[in-house]
Amino acid sequence: YSTDQCALCAEAQKMLHELRTKIPFELREVKLTPDHPQYDKYLVSVPVILVNGKHELTAPIDRKHVARLLRKEMPRDLAYSAGKVLKWIGLFMAVVGLAFRLFGEPELGYLIFVGAIVVFSIGWILARYRSIRVSSFGLNDRLGSEKR
Repeated sequence: YSTDQCALCAEAQKMLHELRTKIPFELREVKLTPDHPQYDKYLVSVPVILVNGKHELTAPIDRKHVARLLRKEMPRDLAYSAGKVLKWIGLFMAVVGLAFRLFGEPELGYLIFVGAIVVFSIGWILARYRSIRVSSFGLNDRLGSEKR
């Protein structure tokens, strides 16, 4: 939750948007107003970040701690696991493809390398596009996010 004059909230908002480039998660920003049911509870502790409804972080907020919590709360589903495996297979295939190119089979090496790029890309997509539900309270609504 945040108030209009909260400088720490702006810093937390910037930090969370930077973390979203590295860790995929759903971000919901809520502005604290006097008519909000949690106004009295969070007024003196803004910004407040709630991760999956389990972990409540209040100011001062440590970037490394937030990143650790986000990674910990990521669901380890089949798509994520398959994506990680495919990324490693893609990297291995790329090395094999380069080896074939260097040691006398350039056409086969090229085909293997292109296949490696495809496999790696599919793995990256599967591993990247899962998300967790992160509600971040205490952030300004300047980006046009959901208001309560």
